[in-house]
Amino acid sequence: MSALNNSIRCLQEQLANYKRIAEINESIIRMMFLWLNNPSDKALEKAFDIVQCRKIAVYGYSRLGQILVKQLSNTQIDVDYIIDRNKKLKVPGYKVVQPDDKLPYVDAIIVTNVYDFDAIRNELLMLTDNMNILSLADVLCML
Repeated sequence: MSALNNSIRCLQEQLANYKRIAEINESIIRMMFLWLNNPSDKALEKAFDIVQCRKIAVYGYSRLGQILVKQLSNTQIDVDYIIDRNKKLKVPGYKVVQPDDKLPYVDAIIVTNVYDFDAIRNELLMLTDNMNILSLADVLCML
């Protein structure tokens, strides 16, 4: 009977993992939908103007972070640095720091990892002095 219980527990863990992956994919698709409906660099720049952000840091340099940095390169929004856990990450033209490094002051840190935003925000709040920490999803909702 214990072998059956172990199998059931294993299947439940796999199902929970698949549900988490589905939630992550759904959140990315929703964001990309918002973004693609307003693809202009100027629309994105206006969204940052609304929250009074001209100098930002981008947290997370996966696909969404890469797209954001590239699109902002054609605007007046200054990406001062990129925050990423990958210690080997190099991004030509940008300073890359670790989340637990001393983070230079910016108007806002934009978190591209929206599915873990709350945990990342809480971590960053302990490491920063009164910096705005925004989810990319929140910025895109202003488009």
